[in-house]
Amino acid sequence: MVRRGDGGLVHQSRGQPSHNRFDGNFRQRVLRRYKSRYSDFGPTLAAEKLAEDNMVVADETLRGWLIIEGLWQGRSHGERHRARRERRACFGQMIQADASHHAWLEDRCHEPIVLVAMIDDATSCASARFYSGETTAAYMDLLGRYVRVHGRTLLPPAAKQYLRMANGLLLKTRRATPAPRGTF
Repeated sequence: MVRRGDGGLVHQSRGQPSHNRFDGNFRQRVLRRYKSRYSDFGPTLAAEKLAEDNMVVADETLRGWLIIEGLWQGRSHGERHRARRERRACFGQMIQADASHHAWLEDRCHEPIVLVAMIDDATSCASARFYSGETTAAYMDLLGRYVRVHGRTLLPPAAKQYLRMANGLLLKTRRATPAPRGTF
């Protein structure tokens, strides 16, 4: 450090080729064999087959060589397989309900409590309350409170309103006249 200054902190092998690298002849032989026999294989399977031919090379090393030579393209991440569902157009078309079992009060309460929540899909209007368990009575109590605050949902005659609940209960009701509320 005293003799070389800041340059003394840099490792002396920096910028030098690795001692563990394959020589150019081996690389060319591997690529020729890949082109002649395994061109329709991916790098992982090709590396296994090359190992059977006494040309041992790691699959990631082979992948890098193939990409440089233009013989392999990295995996395209493209579009995601699943798309998000469109939200409902107006208030009340779909209300989802679920319960969350969690140590809400940590060690301050020895009785288990469950948060039961309902949320309107279009407007994200939510209503939630703690209950002693995830029961039909808890869901019906919350539904009653939700209706008292937000009112009954009115949909066209052919439409049905579904209250989807995590415990499998499905409530269906028919309404006579439309009364959509604004969305946001």
